[in-house]
Amino acid sequence: MKNIIKTMFFAFLIITISSCENDKEPIVSANSFQLRTLESVSSFVLLPQDNENTVLTFEWDKVNNGVATQDSNYLLEVAKSGTNFSESLVANDDEFILTDRAYVLKVAELNSLLATAGFQCGVSTPVDVRIKSVLGNRVGNPFIQYSNVITINVTPYSTETPELAFVTSTSEIAASSKMVSKGILNSEFEGYFYLQSGSYKFYQPSACGDFASATAIGGTAGTLDTDSAAPSITIATAGYYLVKANIVANTYSVSQYNYFGIYGKAKSTLFSDRALPFVDDDHDNIWTITVDLYKGRKFKLKSNYWTALLTGTPPYIPSTAPIISALGKSSTSGQLVSVDPDLNVTDGLITVPGTDDGTKVTCIITIDVRNSRDYKYTLVTQ
Repeated sequence: MKNIIKTMFFAFLIITISSCENDKEPIVSANSFQLRTLESVSSFVLLPQDNENTVLTFEWDKVNNGVATQDSNYLLEVAKSGTNFSESLVANDDEFILTDRAYVLKVAELNSLLATAGFQCGVSTPVDVRIKSVLGNRVGNPFIQYSNVITINVTPYSTETPELAFVTSTSEIAASSKMVSKGILNSEFEGYFYLQSGSYKFYQPSACGDFASATAIGGTAGTLDTDSAAPSITIATAGYYLVKANIVANTYSVSQYNYFGIYGKAKSTLFSDRALPFVDDDHDNIWTITVDLYKGRKFKLKSNYWTALLTGTPPYIPSTAPIISALGKSSTSGQLVSVDPDLNVTDGLITVPGTDDGTKVTCIITIDVRNSRDYKYTLVTQ
């Protein structure tokens, strides 16, 4: 009986040892996987008008982690060629690619990545692209593998909003205030300026915003002319001007104004379209007014051209004075944008602080139109 028990014990021991030897934890191991593109092109000049176009479509193999595991996640990395991805950026808003091992890289996204990395506008630069396989969480101790690297040559465009200068000579460009367009793909420029009398031209920088090689643009009777012999635009009288230009439609306007004013029912119920003038004593296009306004009521701002003496108590700009522009509040606090001058159009109306109880409050209002499309205002009650 004892021999039988001993025999069973040793058999169990052998089975246990054998089982332990065969039950080793599986160990992941790196195995290469391939990244491919569906297109054969390898050199690209990016343009903002092509933002929605595809640069390349990437596909890659399912990664082999050496043993059966859960599926890996993938990131598409972009870096300047030759840096070994030491300062890489991740496409897809730095998120895992959840599609079936494919990614469409478009012009807008690639240009944004290159701008973030400091790539120079207008210069063709080699760019490395690879896929990063991540098994486990990105934080902690994930198992990482990388695909092969694909190198492409890319010329990025400037992400800065386009500008124009309006000056009498190229030597004045650097120090001058610039006209700014509505956006990268927009050809409409504007700016409020105090101009001295003289002969002016528009100056358009290179596509990368370099005014050193700016193109001079003259004009006649509202039509722009890029010919080198094009006539200059004459400013006969020093003063305030709203200057506009459309470099695609080849049109421009130079409109003189001499007042900014506040108007609306916050000023008065009757004759609400008559504007009370702001003051700008040093011609820097920062205008101020101290005025009593009805609490809780609304107003807009407008620029006018009026040469006759102002009358009334307090003096006001007549409603018949030509309106050059109208400004109202934007969705961003303290910012002004161009609006419809009609008070019945509620967009842009600014509200005086307080409850509309028929009483007034003294307001100090300042507007700053020095920087094109970055117009600001403050309203302080006393």
